[in-house]
Amino acid sequence: MARGNLGYSEARTDELAAWAMNLLGIANIERRAPLDLERSWRKRVAVASVVAMDTPHVVLDEPTGGQDEPGVAALGRAVEDLRRKGKLVLLITHDIEFAVSHADRVIALYDGRILLDGDPESVFWQFEQLAQTYVTPPVAAQIAKRLGLDRVISVSELVERV
Repeated sequence: MARGNLGYSEARTDELAAWAMNLLGIANIERRAPLDLERSWRKRVAVASVVAMDTPHVVLDEPTGGQDEPGVAALGRAVEDLRRKGKLVLLITHDIEFAVSHADRVIALYDGRILLDGDPESVFWQFEQLAQTYVTPPVAAQIAKRLGLDRVISVSELVERV
């Protein structure tokens, strides 16, 4: 972020930038030009730049796109840390497993309207309505349904119930 755009002092800007880079696991690439980075690293740099603004609301559009497992894990830790700090984090994603792990509310849209709105368990258990949105329910929910288990959406819960 350009120094001063948000009214932060140079010291505060440096502090926020360091915090965001550590949070996203990119402190080791601090001196590299973003355009020289692979797509997944550029996306994490972009997320860190938004996080460093320290706003009360953070909107992340498809943050896990193109990420490897460590990148997805870093993004998940970042979302959880932001939530613990009392920030509203809005995720726009098709990554259902990420939503299962990190969302406390899910809104599924269809034809420009809200089709489903609720906690992840209640939304992701609506198989027929989700099919209208071309969203596939979580794998754990699909397996649980075949096993006759009700309202299971995470792998850890599926393992526990089985």
